[in-house]
Amino acid sequence: MKKKVLITGASKGIGRAIARLLAEHDWEAYLTARSLDELEQLRAEIASRFPDARIFSLPADLSAIESLNSLVKRLGELTERLDALVLNAGVGVFKPITEMSEADYETVMNVNLKGNLFLAKELFPFLQQSDCPRLVGITSDVARRTFAGGSIYTMSKYAQDALFHTLRKEWRSSGIRVSVIMPGLTDTSFGGSEAGAPHKSEWLRSEDVASAVAYVLHVPNHVVIDEIMLHPFCQDWQP
Repeated sequence: MKKKVLITGASKGIGRAIARLLAEHDWEAYLTARSLDELEQLRAEIASRFPDARIFSLPADLSAIESLNSLVKRLGELTERLDALVLNAGVGVFKPITEMSEADYETVMNVNLKGNLFLAKELFPFLQQSDCPRLVGITSDVARRTFAGGSIYTMSKYAQDALFHTLRKEWRSSGIRVSVIMPGLTDTSFGGSEAGAPHKSEWLRSEDVASAVAYVLHVPNHVVIDEIMLHPFCQDWQP
């Protein structure tokens, strides 16, 4: 029986790499992101490599509760069980505090915090149907440090870290293993930057983070990985 996973932010970067790798491991994957076209392109790509793969595109805007609820309803029409939930979707706005607006705050917090919190809440019953359910939250090393120009983004990541730690305590009695992956500098197009830019040549690849997620999902049932922080060797990380 195939294991089932829902991956948020699946259309690009880290989420896309996770979807590809778990399809290779024969997971049935429910992929969500804002763009249906990008999800369908990914689904077609995976199907071309793995003809027996079961991949479903579920477009949604996690910053909007109505869209989130529609996602959960559609998922319920397809399955009653999730063996894993990978909360990867995130956005960033990077400006000095003096230039930040309320709209910037809401853009970041509505996805990174509110979307993660309420999607986890709504998918709790799906995870309960699994023999060994796992939740993996993709945060960032900035859940443990700050940097100039990253006030709202780092706030959201500190808050995500608190959310996942709380879920680990609250959901332990239900058998749900909660893990956190904190990547450092990663070569993606996140924040409007250019993937593959020369200055990112030694950064982590999306596939590096995906491998960490796959490791967490495939450890024996008696094991839980609380957290993994990974950096490129070129990044001298200091809290």
